[in-house]
Amino acid sequence: MVETRYLSLTLPLGSTAAAVLATVEQAIAPQGEILRWAITAVDPSRQTLAVEAVITPALPPTDSPDSALTPVP
Repeated sequence: MVETRYLSLTLPLGSTAAAVLATVEQAIAPQGEILRWAITAVDPSRQTLAVEAVITPALPPTDSPDSALTPVP
């Protein structure tokens, strides 16, 4: 089973679509793999975006790449 998480963020409004995309991806990506995201509100007076996202959480770091493959006795 794949674990998913829901995120709700308030981010600064960028001046271009490319700036918005970069801001959203940079805010979400460290928390896991992005499955989907959407801008759900824009506050022009505060220059902010409300963003909702669904991610699969990032796995914790392991000591070695093979540690997840260690056989169980």
